[in-house]
Amino acid sequence: MMRLMPGMTRTLGGLAIGAVALFGATHAEAAILLTGPYPQAASVNLAGTVAGANLSATANFTVTSVTATQIAISLMLNNTTPAAQPGTNRIVSFGFDILPDANRTISGVTESDSDWGASINTQISGGNVVDICLRVGPTCSGGGGGGIGEGGNDTIVFAIDGTFGSGLSLDNFVARFQSVGPGANGSGTIFENGGVVVPEPMSLALFGAALAGLGLLGRRAARAG
Repeated sequence: MMRLMPGMTRTLGGLAIGAVALFGATHAEAAILLTGPYPQAASVNLAGTVAGANLSATANFTVTSVTATQIAISLMLNNTTPAAQPGTNRIVSFGFDILPDANRTISGVTESDSDWGASINTQISGGNVVDICLRVGPTCSGGGGGGIGEGGNDTIVFAIDGTFGSGLSLDNFVARFQSVGPGANGSGTIFENGGVVVPEPMSLALFGAALAGLGLLGRRAARAG
């Protein structure tokens, strides 16, 4: 699974829970709760700087159905990188996780677009492994031509097979670019910086402790008055 690494930030109602930087960008983790009714639409924005190029993308999800054995999704992936950036900056793969781990098993993923391949439990960059990867090259880490150029978009329809319980979310979104920077010979990965913020149990505990602390301060102030 791709986890929070030093340099990433998780937020809860504007309260920052730890902060870090990765690829020169702040990572504010977002998630799409699979709550229905279906079809259910949601968008995630991704951004980061790689090899001097300010890269960005938007992922528009339509979750068409969720059953005990399959999650069906239509994804429009947009390369919103400004044309003035160095390189040609192609999106060659996109990945995400399905959380929490304890509530699901993933056996496979199939897509209906011949331009894209799909794989599970795949390394997308460095030590980052994603549950689901959609790719135009031979591997999730890149290679080959094709992809989504600056200002372009593509729609990928795919289905994830396995066993799925309740309380699931799509999370840890990441896009991989090739032909990045001067000479168009770099590659790199950007992460999401927006979407629906979902507090985790630890975050909720910290938030509760903060509220309790504020209450204690209020009582002390009242007694002092």
